[in-house]
Amino acid sequence: MKFPRIHVFVDSNCPALLSGKVSAWVAPSRLVAMLSPKSTQFSPAGASSASALRWWRAERELRTPEVQIIIEGELMSGLMLGLGDYIRDIYYLADQEAIRQIEAFERIHLQHCTFLRSVIKAEEAFDSLYTALSEKDPNHEGLDTSASVEIAAELDLSESPSIPNVLAELADRCAADLSKLACKERKAA
Repeated sequence: MKFPRIHVFVDSNCPALLSGKVSAWVAPSRLVAMLSPKSTQFSPAGASSASALRWWRAERELRTPEVQIIIEGELMSGLMLGLGDYIRDIYYLADQEAIRQIEAFERIHLQHCTFLRSVIKAEEAFDSLYTALSEKDPNHEGLDTSASVEIAAELDLSESPSIPNVLAELADRCAADLSKLACKERKAA
């Protein structure tokens, strides 16, 4: 892998994506890949990490699917002008340390997904328990509860979860660091 490597996230409705001009617009830099939102094929190093970071930066709900354009070299003005307002985010990976930074974020993201799956399993277990208790004693008054209340009580929690907010802040800081690197490179050029 050569550096710098730039990940440009573009609204998939951008007509320029189908024009065949993107390769020409990135020259003399090299177009590494254009990954569609559902792409499971060739995915260069850092692509899934950049996608995880982008997912959190887009408030975990992308309004429209995005294409990830990966470039080795400099970000050319022709590409910026050609894609225009369809550009949603740009991550500038100056070196291996930047790759490690977004890969660390991706690992945290995956751990959070594992945690959420555990919560879903706990909710399913509660629903099963609740159903069994209701069938055994349908008139029991103490069964007026929900999975979230019961899980919070079992875990001695009294507040709403803060991890999603922490991850969103971490994603913003990570992206800001990548943007600072891009600004330094542009000034140096």
